[in-house]
Amino acid sequence: MSQERFAVIPAGRAHQTQAACAPNAHIALYVTDEALRKLDSAVGSLEEFRRRTRKPVLVHMSTAIRSLQDLSLRNEGAGYGLAATRQALSSALLMQCIGEVIAGSTASANSPGEHGMALVADLENFITAHADREIPLDALAARFRISRRHITRLFRDHTGLSIGEFQQRARYRNACRLLVETDLPIGEVAFRVGFGSGAALAHAMRRIGRHSPTDLRASASHSINQD
Repeated sequence: MSQERFAVIPAGRAHQTQAACAPNAHIALYVTDEALRKLDSAVGSLEEFRRRTRKPVLVHMSTAIRSLQDLSLRNEGAGYGLAATRQALSSALLMQCIGEVIAGSTASANSPGEHGMALVADLENFITAHADREIPLDALAARFRISRRHITRLFRDHTGLSIGEFQQRARYRNACRLLVETDLPIGEVAFRVGFGSGAALAHAMRRIGRHSPTDLRASASHSINQD
């Protein structure tokens, strides 16, 4: 399971749990035939699930699955009832995944294109979450276990942008939010979102959004006054 998709791999199929995912950023659930039989009896027929997963498939993550995944990843360390909590989260996560497979749309997990989309989605999430930092291409390649050349080509093919341009646009969006929602000085906004100076922020905003930080604030203030 990555942040955007999860794969269902039938029993007996060789696979790597780190495929298309950053290390330590995903969860792997291993389910026995006996566990599936118990669910079949207790919850309802899993025939449709079995039919759809005779071959490896990829499924888009729902909000519910992403929330359960996040809880599972954070549920570390000692604590009262830790084992029971993990069991409950695993069961809930399994049920949500099965439901999503039955109700949602699936794509072949054997498709290189789908693996590429999953990897790019993980890259986008990581870059967006760390947009205020400098992210060397070598560090990205090492984290996602893919060559510099392949990671840059794959990202541009799927997004139409270079990794650097995607990060600049993420910084731009963050800056726009801070400029509208806070009274922070422009230089401080620039620093917080990852630009070296207010001038660098202004240059990026004019290039991407065709407006300056001052123009955006004035426009937002005008709209609020009109309301």
